[in-house]
Amino acid sequence: MSEPSHPASYIAAIVTLYVELPDTPLRASVSDQWLARRFHDDGVPLQVAETALLLGSLRRLIRPADGTGACGRRPASMAGSSRRSSSV
Repeated sequence: MSEPSHPASYIAAIVTLYVELPDTPLRASVSDQWLARRFHDDGVPLQVAETALLLGSLRRLIRPADGTGACGRRPASMAGSSRRSSSV
């Protein structure tokens, strides 16, 4: 896949790849589009972004039904790992 020359083309390519994956929404959310923009701004090659999306999809598809990973724990979120303290 060749690199789109315009940011909007890059973002559209990422969003298209994402919504065509199994078990993803039919439409990309605003935050999905923001992340695609961030990939572009950070200089992530389209091929690398595509590979990451495919690997993430594969991991979701092969994950056990109870949501635990191979080590018996739930995986950490990729979107952010900040947690609020429950002692507020």
